[in-house]
Amino acid sequence: MVALENAQTFVFDNRPITVIRPTSEDPQAPPLVALHGWTGNEHSMDIFIRRMPSNRWILVPRAPYPAEPDGYAWVPPTPERPAPWETFAQSAMRLKEEMDNWLAHFSLPTVPVDLMGFSQGAAMALTYAILFPERVNRLIVLSGFLPRGGTKALRPGSLSGKAWFLAHGYHDEIVPIERAWECIEGLKLTGATVNSCLDNVGHRVSAKCLHAMLEFLSPQ
Repeated sequence: MVALENAQTFVFDNRPITVIRPTSEDPQAPPLVALHGWTGNEHSMDIFIRRMPSNRWILVPRAPYPAEPDGYAWVPPTPERPAPWETFAQSAMRLKEEMDNWLAHFSLPTVPVDLMGFSQGAAMALTYAILFPERVNRLIVLSGFLPRGGTKALRPGSLSGKAWFLAHGYHDEIVPIERAWECIEGLKLTGATVNSCLDNVGHRVSAKCLHAMLEFLSPQ
């Protein structure tokens, strides 16, 4: 399992990114990039990261935009909450360039990566994977949602052959369970295989779904 005490912090464009190097690298395991939720930071994903096997590179960046009271967000503030698809898509373009820089700095392959996100970070990861499916190996959507208007980007067959994982709580008070159903049904139309875990929790990942996520990420 990952030893978080071995994590290192690097700074790119005045933003920190936590990097965990593998202790026994599996050449078949692509780098994992984990995106925290709204008002979170580069340490917010520790609860998930610490349970993973230590055979791959893991990168956990801080989002670029300040979010009150003292966290960060993946999209700039908009009059509508959550932000629409167009705003997420613009931020995904920025993330693409940044991710290339991060991975190149450590001499890692830029594509494909395993991409994980929680809440707003999951919406960002989902947007990125829809726009750049060839750049994502496996996608993990935790308590996330498809940004409003995003269904127009879902095309039959566009994600054929992709295996993605989605976890959500039936009692999620921030991202209602209906948003999870929307994601599942929309992604199925694209040809993606959606592995879902729904449980009786709120805006978090249950122990059952965390176990299912780790199984999903195990060697293929």
